[in-house]
Amino acid sequence: MAFGRRLGVDYGQARVGIAICDVDGLVATPLITLKNDKTLLSQLASIIEEHQIVGIYLGKPKHLSGVEGATAELVTLFAQRFAESFEIPITYVDERLTSGAAEKLLKAAGKNSKESKGLIDQLAAVAILELGIQIEKRK
Repeated sequence: MAFGRRLGVDYGQARVGIAICDVDGLVATPLITLKNDKTLLSQLASIIEEHQIVGIYLGKPKHLSGVEGATAELVTLFAQRFAESFEIPITYVDERLTSGAAEKLLKAAGKNSKESKGLIDQLAAVAILELGIQIEKRK
């Protein structure tokens, strides 16, 4: 695995959860939830520059059957726009159950999921990042 920080991205139509890891890829932490609006790519550019990001793990939603969901097309379009703006490799990660697991974690901590939507997106991004790092380490 190459040295450097990576981002986990939980892309959604309204919000985009972002998580980051340390340069060794050992610890993934929630970073921020961004609004999915016309400023998204410029905000990502700032994060990428500030943290010297070397790779992106982007969650791609699939149904439990393994078939890509309708949102997968939106994720692919986002990845294409991202690739036009940045020269950073994107790796798709199967994000099945990541948001549900994040909601359960918050509920166990006594948090209301409705009040914690942004945090759910960040925790889902952490799960995506952790999965991506595990896959990369196996290569």
